[in-house]
Amino acid sequence: MNPSPQYAALIGLDWADQKHDVCLLVPGQSAPETLTLANTPEAIRDWLAQLRQRFGGRPIALALEKTRSGLVHLLMQYDFIVMYPLNAAAVARYRQAFATSRAKDDPTDADGLIINNPFLDDTHEEIAVRLTKTSDATYPNDDYLVRTFQEHHAASDIAGYGKRVKSLRRDFALCSLGRAKELSPRLTARRRGDRVSELFHDRLSTAGRALLLRVLRNRI
Repeated sequence: MNPSPQYAALIGLDWADQKHDVCLLVPGQSAPETLTLANTPEAIRDWLAQLRQRFGGRPIALALEKTRSGLVHLLMQYDFIVMYPLNAAAVARYRQAFATSRAKDDPTDADGLIINNPFLDDTHEEIAVRLTKTSDATYPNDDYLVRTFQEHHAASDIAGYGKRVKSLRRDFALCSLGRAKELSPRLTARRRGDRVSELFHDRLSTAGRALLLRVLRNRI
């Protein structure tokens, strides 16, 4: 593999609910570096700060599966990260090609993302990430929040309800400052005619609402 010389490093990131597997290749190195990150904003920010310091703020290419997860939005806040989003089918092909034996030393999905070198494949779209884009500045957008609030969970489905609150907590923790300032007053009290506000109060418990509002206010 010959990394594109414009990048200080190439990274494949395989995200999951509990952790992220990372594979990093520096031009000139004979083998990639691997590590595992906890799925918390703090762990990811610390890692990104280390990357900035290590490579002097030079551009770094990062490939990951497309997702509505707040991870994508967090990465967008770092101007030296250039993302290459891959659809699930592409990642599945990498997994099939490089982990068929399921041996202990098989490459992870993160390895496959850089071994297959999507950074040099013009079939994948490169995104220069900037928070000035409207779609980024409004994350999580109203349509997403309405769909999430409308998810039905039976009273006995504690795990399902908890997973929704956990997902929303992560989304709110990673939203932009402007979005946090806009959402906080809308969600503090139920506003008739505001679908997001109505569903927030109608579909979430008092404890769930209090937790999410605290996360938003901590962003301001």
